[in-house]
Amino acid sequence: ATGWFGGVEATFMKMNRADGMRYDDIDAASVDTDYSFTPRYTLGYRTSENAGIRARFWGDFNDTSIPYVREDLTDRFYAEASTLELDMFRSFSVSNYEFELSAGLQYADFYEGMIDNNGPNTPESAKGADGWGPVVGFEVKRDLAPGLRFFGKARHSLLMTDGSISETSGPVS
Repeated sequence: ATGWFGGVEATFMKMNRADGMRYDDIDAASVDTDYSFTPRYTLGYRTSENAGIRARFWGDFNDTSIPYVREDLTDRFYAEASTLELDMFRSFSVSNYEFELSAGLQYADFYEGMIDNNGPNTPESAKGADGWGPVVGFEVKRDLAPGLRFFGKARHSLLMTDGSISETSGPVS
């Protein structure tokens, strides 16, 4: 169909790290995080030739607070992440399959940190990165039965960024 389209994709994220749930030298391996609703919004335009342009925004498990389980710590761990994409796409059909190829740019950021809740001038320590890079995608769909559709998506982005580590002092909300 030609024209404007939009949508909301429901995704649920759970903070987990390959090296365990810790920050610097503080071990919080026993911390169990919950899933957080992180929607992806899409707005685009499709031409009559099945080509188009779209923008997507995903994120932000903003201020996902993960309190440490250890009684001697009153600190709070947080993570923030989001992506913004702008891409062009082309859809086509082969036999009973529908395919889509896409390419564009993606901006992504990710920050994690710790807020020390032990006093009025509490330091905040944060690590993170943000940057731009190319993104490519591939999608395949096929109707299996009325109301039942198989689909698969693959997307990859290569981000160019400088990481950052910061420590501030003063009241932190």
